[in-house]
Amino acid sequence: MLVDNWKNSVPFVAPEKSDALLECDDAVVKCLHIDPGEQAKPHSHQNTVDIMVIVQGRGTATIDGKERPVGPGDVILNPRGTLHGIRNDGSERIVWLVVQSPPPGRAPKARDGTQPPATYRAG
Repeated sequence: MLVDNWKNSVPFVAPEKSDALLECDDAVVKCLHIDPGEQAKPHSHQNTVDIMVIVQGRGTATIDGKERPVGPGDVILNPRGTLHGIRNDGSERIVWLVVQSPPPGRAPKARDGTQPPATYRAG
């Protein structure tokens, strides 16, 4: 059993700065943040499902072109291929946890053994 606290993680904004809180073959849990006026630009993962849980702060989530205000306790499901992002238009840092399954870059292989296309697409 693996147990950790999200407060022990190193938050990140860009995928190249990612630091997993917990990770296994089937999923990864990450902690992310953006400061007021910043955004995580819309992007999608072709082979990965994202589940985001807003821990702190308020902002606007964009999912397939539709905007919705989000705040602490909100849970956002981004199915495979869904264009999604978040903008901090509030006065404090937004912190959220994301569970990705399978982890980006580790999508399961097709039945014929080939690897699916890239999992990250900027929007």
